[in-house]
Amino acid sequence: MVFAKAWIQRCALAMLVVATATGVAPAQQVRPGVGFPSALPLKDRIDIVNAAGYQITPDGRSVFVYCGDTKMPNRPVVAQIDVNGDGKTEYMVLGERKCPGEPPVPITADIVMRDARGIWQNILSVHGSPKWADGTTNGWRNLTIVQGARATAYVHDVEGQRYANASDLEARKNLALPASPTRTAAGVVPTAGWTAPYSMGAISPGDLAAILTAAGYKRIRGKWTGCDGVSEVHIFGEDQLAGDGPVIDLNGDGRPEVMVYDESDQCYGNVGMHFNIVTPVPGGWKLIFASGEGMPLVQDSKNAAGWRDVVAGGPGFCHSLYRFNGRVYADFRSYEETKGACSQ
Repeated sequence: MVFAKAWIQRCALAMLVVATATGVAPAQQVRPGVGFPSALPLKDRIDIVNAAGYQITPDGRSVFVYCGDTKMPNRPVVAQIDVNGDGKTEYMVLGERKCPGEPPVPITADIVMRDARGIWQNILSVHGSPKWADGTTNGWRNLTIVQGARATAYVHDVEGQRYANASDLEARKNLALPASPTRTAAGVVPTAGWTAPYSMGAISPGDLAAILTAAGYKRIRGKWTGCDGVSEVHIFGEDQLAGDGPVIDLNGDGRPEVMVYDESDQCYGNVGMHFNIVTPVPGGWKLIFASGEGMPLVQDSKNAAGWRDVVAGGPGFCHSLYRFNGRVYADFRSYEETKGACSQ
């Protein structure tokens, strides 16, 4: 933990040095530093730490996270920055939210700013090490979040008023475009030429339309819909599926599958969503998984041919695990989040 703490501090200082050097945080307006400025009221300090996802005692002296019902002390690092050059201080909070017995977790980075109402709001919450990237978007400095060998671009989203994965924004834009499905020549696989790391934002509007059509969705009155026009189609975010992106090679053949979903309480009950998986085949795409209801949770377990299992997750602790049978994913067995959950 001592090493991790020192590394997080160096990461925070590196962000400050680059921000000042590039003019993102002009020294004459916001004075970069680690920690809260002495003049910042205690209430603001508490609100900032809370907005970053941590708990703090009323006297502001002890920060902690909950591990179940147990309070575990935590020591995040706070850095003063100015991400949009308006002369007002935002705060970057870097730390590790680790609980005993859990596997190692990557650094967590949060940026908190005061909105027009005077309320401290979280505008970035990610796992990974933040680095400043070249350029700005809507006047806000671009970021790169590094996690292992993966580097992900984050930019400011005007609609959401926070930082967002740049690939997610591009995918949402492509989803809204009235593109005709790309026609793939006979004998040609539609993912030919795709390179890892895969992302939804890299899929062209025409290819995305072909994927959604193969998944059984239809474009009605300018929107992609499912469930006979009742549900609305959405794109999974790159960080939404517990570490696996929605474009994922499920069998290691170099031809990635794509997961998409639609939402409707009327159609899908308490879960409220339904996901489909399509796989590339010569001449187009083929639907291999229609879940009914749930959130896809890709497992490390596989069938004999190397296809990874998929759980349709949802409320409760007992779910169905699906395995590829050579044609489609079929219900294979129960999956318990906690021991004995499926026997109750």
